Amino acid sequence: VLETLRRAFFFVAVAVFLIFFVCLFYNVLFLFSGRWRVAADKDVLQFECGGQQWVWENAFEAGTLQQPSGADLEFMSEVLETIERENIPAPSPIEQRWTSASQSPLSPAYSEDPASLFSWVGVIMYLPTQDPEARRKLGDEFGRYQDKIWPLLPKYSAITHWAKVEVPSAAAGTDQAGADSDGTRLQALRDLYRARLGPQLGQLVKAQALLDPKRVCSSFPLFEHVLRPAATNPNTQ
Repeated sequence: VLETLRRAFFFVAVAVFLIFFVCLFYNVLFLFSGRWRVAADKDVLQFECGGQQWVWENAFEAGTLQQPSGADLEFMSEVLETIERENIPAPSPIEQRWTSASQSPLSPAYSEDPASLFSWVGVIMYLPTQDPEARRKLGDEFGRYQDKIWPLLPKYSAITHWAKVEVPSAAAGTDQAGADSDGTRLQALRDLYRARLGPQLGQLVKAQALLDPKRVCSSFPLFEHVLRPAATNPNTQ
């Protein structure tokens, strides 16, 4: 028995030593081979969902599972009618999914009724080329796509997936899809979030003032140009 225990202890000790050595080796390797890389997020993250693409996904309530309102089918029908009427080269499929209500106050699917049903509709436009001019034209076309679908958001009280919100370019100071030279889209976006998440946005701004007074983590365009004005002053431009 003692011999067996000694052998077991020996093998465990060897295994621990090897694991320690491998971990030490990789730590030293990364320490001396590390370097900085500054690039666009799409290049750094190296993640492509079906290839590079513009994506815009919005969520809205569609009744309950027991009593659906039909808003999900009506929204999609209007999207398809818009695509055909405006001759938009929309790739397929157009993603539509459903979830139950979220208890997170800032979720696009937030509802105090746990039986609520939410539908998410995502429109996309692929970027199959690296040619700058072609990509610019695709971005412009996607901006037109957004412009034509936009009126459906207030109609259905829909708001955008947090990771896919495009702050209008006039506010963000960037050359992106969805131009907004007169600020109309920006104000409409504020109104939309105020209508859906008004009380929660007020709480968010208070939490930010308490926990991040220097705005280290909350100075991004969405917070500064949309959420804060929506929560504090309806007429802020």
